Amino acid sequence: MATRRRTNKPVIPVFFAYKSTGEDACDTFIAYDTIHLNTGEFQLSADYKEILIKKAGFYEITIDAGYDCTGTARYNCRTYLYLNGVALPGAVCGTYHRTTLDGEDSASIHWMQYLEKNDIVSVYADADNAAVHVEPGFNRIMIKFIPVRGWNNNAGGKIDYRGGVMR
Repeated sequence: MATRRRTNKPVIPVFFAYKSTGEDACDTFIAYDTIHLNTGEFQLSADYKEILIKKAGFYEITIDAGYDCTGTARYNCRTYLYLNGVALPGAVCGTYHRTTLDGEDSASIHWMQYLEKNDIVSVYADADNAAVHVEPGFNRIMIKFIPVRGWNNNAGGKIDYRGGVMR
């Protein structure tokens, strides 16, 4: 029987990072200070706030945003997905903290986007209360390549897959 040679590296490019330390004030870009998985097609900036895309294609972007309020006021929180320094229309999530007690809130963005090589993805956190902070452990981002090899716009939007492993 033949021995198969396999690698531990995923075939599909994936980036997964999260914020693990420090509560940052809102009205700032989120710093993802811990990389859980990077297949090599992504680069995190030195301040952990920008993700450089090294391979063009369609991507699924999932963002989990978590906030903590240490004050006693109600508040709104919004999280925006940015591409090359501009907020993407419709790529926003929000939460409203209804009680006047301390608490944590979270929301998610699920987005699909064609990204060019050297595009920069970032996430902006916004709140209408100075007592709200970006909570470590609750903020994550995953960027996953979507294989669409064989896409033919002249075929009425049909996807044509042909043998082999999608890369």
